[in-house]
Amino acid sequence: MDFTRGKTEIARSKRLRSSIRRVQGDYYADVSPENDILSQIGDIDRVAKLWSKALNEIADKRAKAKKAEKSEGVKYSQQDNVVIDLSNDTELARRLDGLQGSDKYKAISKYILDTIANHPITLSDGTKAVVDKTDARHIASNAASKKTAQIAKIQQLIETAKLFAIDDSVEHGKFDLFKYYAAPVRYDGETSTIYLNVGHGKYDHVYHLYDITQKLRDTARRINGVERAR
Repeated sequence: MDFTRGKTEIARSKRLRSSIRRVQGDYYADVSPENDILSQIGDIDRVAKLWSKALNEIADKRAKAKKAEKSEGVKYSQQDNVVIDLSNDTELARRLDGLQGSDKYKAISKYILDTIANHPITLSDGTKAVVDKTDARHIASNAASKKTAQIAKIQQLIETAKLFAIDDSVEHGKFDLFKYYAAPVRYDGETSTIYLNVGHGKYDHVYHLYDITQKLRDTARRINGVERAR
């Protein structure tokens, strides 16, 4: 190898070493000066393999971090850590006392409309939403004791819930997008997270409070760096 070529190879090796350090971040190969493969002139193939290994390790670490976030579910800061206590000793429960079937269903729908349908709902991200009769009937459908307790605190849920996930891959007759707002609740001593499901109307282009649920659609994606619970 002549002197000029040797200088070129040394410069190329230094550039590769610098690039690897940049892409590795907190990872850097532990090599001794005696066995520093980056300093071996012309060993470009081994340098490229090390570079690829570093990138793969970075990708693996990021994937593990995301998996850990998913398992932890919703995270709240100290000031946001307001848990809503749910109870069956509420005005709504008293209205429903003795009612069954369609009478109970109609009473729940009426309670929802009486409570939040007379003015626009403002959510944590500034989104304005409404509740019409169809929305109220959907929220009221199949409302057992736990969901009835949630509906009884619907105003507090709206005030507390934080935007958590967005689903813009929606196949629905009425909506083309869903937003999910997460709120921590406690029922019978057990703390969990529930979501206000707010849909964007295909035809009226208005947001509607569509449901209170404990599940998200599989296509919902996280926002604000917070991963949705599984």
